[in-house]
Amino acid sequence: MGRSEGVDRKLTQWFAGQFLQKVDGKGRVSVPAEFRRVLEKGDPEWSSDRHPQFVIVFGDEHPDTPAPLCRSFMECHTISLYQEIVSWIRDQDDVPETEARVELYSTFSQLVTVDDTGRVVIPPRLRKRFGLSNCALFVAVGTTFQIWAPGTYEAYKDARRKSWSESLPKDFNPRVPVSRLGGT
Repeated sequence: MGRSEGVDRKLTQWFAGQFLQKVDGKGRVSVPAEFRRVLEKGDPEWSSDRHPQFVIVFGDEHPDTPAPLCRSFMECHTISLYQEIVSWIRDQDDVPETEARVELYSTFSQLVTVDDTGRVVIPPRLRKRFGLSNCALFVAVGTTFQIWAPGTYEAYKDARRKSWSESLPKDFNPRVPVSRLGGT
């Protein structure tokens, strides 16, 4: 297997980009076509006559919930990644951290299916909780993607930029040195 074949295979499990999508009155939103291709590859039961599925992890909404369990976005996992996470959780010792993970990945998650037109339905309670009215922002995060209310994401992004500017070295370059990967 050549380098490009390995990279191509790995990239099929990698989400990239940001997409602002309309949400209709029934909560239907189109999953970006680029994301659907990754979801298909990440769904072991997907076939050309079966629609891809994925898992939305939305976390607890109680105000006293610690930050990792209370989210400002919905995190979306391919079926294969979700299965890996569940398997890893099952292998852990029975400690409070494991209980919290079980709750996050079971109680505060939902399996969804992409329909014939490439859309999913976001339930009313999640649309209300995350402030999704007529638009949803799909944001790639490598092996997962997130669904945000556009204004909430902009505020998060601004705060993150400020934090990075204070914590990263001034000469930090986020680009991967392509020469180390065999490129020019």
